[in-house]
Amino acid sequence: MFLKEFISTSLCNVSYKVIVKVIRARIRPFLSNIIGPFQSSFIPSKGTTNIAILEQEEIHCIHQSRAEKGMFAIKVDLEKAYDRVSWRFLQETLVDFIGNPLSPYLFVLCIEHLASRINESVEDRV
Repeated sequence: MFLKEFISTSLCNVSYKVIVKVIRARIRPFLSNIIGPFQSSFIPSKGTTNIAILEQEEIHCIHQSRAEKGMFAIKVDLEKAYDRVSWRFLQETLVDFIGNPLSPYLFVLCIEHLASRINESVEDRV
């Protein structure tokens, strides 16, 4: 990507910034209802400490389980997520959101979609 493709919000007009802040403020209260219980990013009511404790408990339960069918946990490492995603998909999805304060919320919604697809796949095969 070239530098000319990046848009800083400081270069945007005031009305754009106001509209984005209003949308963000209106979306934020609904995120906790939309986002699943195991995702905590950018959701004020969910702390990362609580999620870490929950994950430790889940791993402990898996180790202690005597279930007939095996149990497993999936950890998705998003550190280099953009290196593994189709550039065309990224450009089509994010071209309008570069530097946008809504981007973290859109990212959370995309991850929630991924999590629900994984859950559906697991439930179909169980």
